Formats: sequence, C-alpha cells, structure tokens
Amino acid sequence: MNIAVIPGDYRAVNDTWTTAASGASGSLETRAILYVSADAPGWIDTGLSISKGQKITLLAHGQVWLSREANLSFGPNVSLWYRIGGSLIARSAANSITFESQDEGALFLIVKPPGEWANRNGDFLPDYPHAGATGGLLVAVLAWSGNADEGLRAFSAKDETGAARAELERRANEKPNPKGWVPLWRLGETKMFCEEIGEDGQPHIACRCINDGAILKRPLDFPLDRSVRLDWSWRIKTLPSRLAEDTLATHDYLSMAIEFDNGQDLTYLWSSCLPVGAAFRCPIPWWDKHETHIVRRSGPEGLGTWIDESQPVFDDYQTAVGGPLPNRIAGIWLIGVSPFQRGAGECDFRGIQLRNDTRKIWVGP
Repeated sequence: MNIAVIPGDYRAVNDTWTTAASGASGSLETRAILYVSADAPGWIDTGLSISKGQKITLLAHGQVWLSREANLSFGPNVSLWYRIGGSLIARSAANSITFESQDEGALFLIVKPPGEWANRNGDFLPDYPHAGATGGLLVAVLAWSGNADEGLRAFSAKDETGAARAELERRANEKPNPKGWVPLWRLGETKMFCEEIGEDGQPHIACRCINDGAILKRPLDFPLDRSVRLDWSWRIKTLPSRLAEDTLATHDYLSMAIEFDNGQDLTYLWSSCLPVGAAFRCPIPWWDKHETHIVRRSGPEGLGTWIDESQPVFDDYQTAVGGPLPNRIAGIWLIGVSPFQRGAGECDFRGIQLRNDTRKIWVGP
C-alpha cells in the first residue's frame, strides 16, 4: 500500500484522532489514519474498500511545501485529492470534506499542487512529474455506516484538534455553487463561490477566497471574431495581494477569464500595483503554457464599488497571447487565488455577457 510512517510531529494528532474514532465506533463502518507524503511517487491506497452511496469524511492536518526558503506551502484545501475505484479525481474543498461516494472500490489519496493532471482519471503529465514538493498531510478517513453528521458529533466529543467540529460547521453553512456554473476539474471542487442578493436587490456571484484557489466555469460555445466583447460588472472589496502578482510566490489575485478552444485562456485581473494594460504569462508551472493575464485595473481606487467593464476579446488575444487564433470561446471563468501568501480576497460579479455584431449570450447573474 506504500503508506508512509507518521512523522513525530504528527503523532499527537494521530493519537487524538485514534481516540476520537474509538468514541465514534458505533457510527463507523471502517476507518484509517495515514500520513500522505508529498514526495510519494503516486496515488496511495488507503486500504479501505468503499461502497457506492457511502458517506465519507476526510479530516486533514499539515502542509505541502513547494519551498521552505520562500515560505511557500499549501494546506489540505488546496493539495488533498482523492478517488474511489475507477471514478474521476476530486479535491477536498476545505481542510475537511464529507461526500457521498459515486463509485465503489479502493479509496486512493494523493497530495499535490493543482494543474499537473493529464486527465480526469488522475494520470500525470510526463513533462510535469509529481516531484519536488516536501511535507505532507495526516489524513483521517472516516467511512460511516449511517448518518455522517451523527458520526462527526460523536467523533468531535474526543477530537481535541477541533477538526470534526469545524467540518460540522462547514457543512451546516455550506452553500451551493451558482446555477449553471461548475468547478474547473483541473483545480477541483470549490465552495468559495455562491449566489447572493445584494443590498440593491440584484443577484450577484460572491467570491470569498481565504487561503484557497479555485476556478468556477460557465461552459458555453461562442464564435471568436473581431467584434466579440466580454462585458461584466465587478466589485472588488479586498485584494488578496499587496505585491505584484507576476511571480510564483505572490500570484494571489481575483479575475474574470475566458477559455478558448485551443487550450489557452485569458484573464482580466485587478492588480495591487502592476500598470493597467500590462500582460504576463502565469508564473505557475503548467499554467505558464496556457494562461495569460491582463491587468484591467490597479491599485486601491474603486475598491468596494461596482464597476462596469467591456473588453475586446479578439484584440486582447492578439496583443497579449499572439500566435494562431482560436476559433471559439469555450467558457467563462471566475478565478480566486490566495494560497501563495495565505491571504484573503473578496469580490462580487454580475452582468456577465458575451456579444458580437449578431449574437449575445447572457451569462448572468
């Protein structure tokens, strides 16, 4: 099964969760507590066989380090992935997650930065092997025989870490993703976006990005020609970075983006200090070959107020990306990223539409 020995500084949490699991034995069908190392060569078999429809909770503790010298690390909410049998990969949307299995079979775990997947089955890209990160996560896998919340309450009675209590609170306050929008599979599940009604009575999509990173996608199909424009309104309340966002260690940002049918995407961000109109390739590996950023606004002026935007997509692609032009637009993205500096960003979006001389698609809300 290739399960790593639990490091000494994780053993206190392991002992606490072992005791807590014994207190919840009446609700548990099976469980495992294991250390998933960041330098493991691939997926780790937990040794548990999961039934279709079974409720599973993952509690995680620790950090995955990209660079200790640069103090660059990700928590479980960014780096913990799982799959069951032959099902598609999924990411824990928080430091803990409870889900209903859509498949049956062995449960596998891995910790890794997002973006390096070759496909949704969890294979790796050959030019970005899973290597270089250090650290890891201690993960409690709790497979419930009945009601997950009842089990978590029993577990939390002896869980001095507070992880089970936090998962209960997260579940109680969880909101669905906005209708018609889905998390981008490459970055995994997210609970950072939801639809809200503003003080003016109008709906908007709220993004609350706290030491997290995710993309919400609205799939669509729209021809790219010279007349295409992307319109939207946004209200940036808090920027997640005070530093220029064009380096790996400071790449925390909020943006509206367009995905094209050639695998490229173009994002419009509100920068803390980069000049308006500046364009740069994403500094994250894999994404540096697919994503280009354009600074739409910069600095504190206008923060906290609704601002209408309209961008000429064709011209922006030619200027910022270059090369052969794509034929079609495949989706609209809302992006929130803040794990590099472990900060927080807050933004609202509304009035999103694509239009050209003959057509208009209302994306909403």
